[in-house]
Amino acid sequence: MFSSQLKRGSELLVLLRHLPEDYTAENVYGLFPFMTPDRARAVLGDPEDVGIDYEFGRPLPAKKLTDLGAIRVVFNDPDTYKAPYGPDLKAITGNYG
Repeated sequence: MFSSQLKRGSELLVLLRHLPEDYTAENVYGLFPFMTPDRARAVLGDPEDVGIDYEFGRPLPAKKLTDLGAIRVVFNDPDTYKAPYGPDLKAITGNYG
C-alpha cells in the first residue's frame, strides 16, 4: 500500500512544500500535524531552551477565486500577488521564459 511506503515526516514536507504561505517552518500545525497545539507545546517545552519561536496560531484558510474577473486581476498583477514558487522556478529555468 502506498501509505506504508511513505517515510516518516513526509506529511510535514508536503505541507511545507505545497502550502508555504499557510504552514511556515515555525508553525506547529505543520510541524506536528497529528498533535494539538497544546500537546505540541507540552512536548516542546520552554521555547528559550529550544531556541525557536514556534507559532501556535491556526493557519488562515486559503482564499479561493471563483470569479473570472478576480482571477484576471490576480494574474495581471504579479507584483502584488507573488507566486510562492517564483524564486525556485527562476533558479530552475535560469530566469528563462
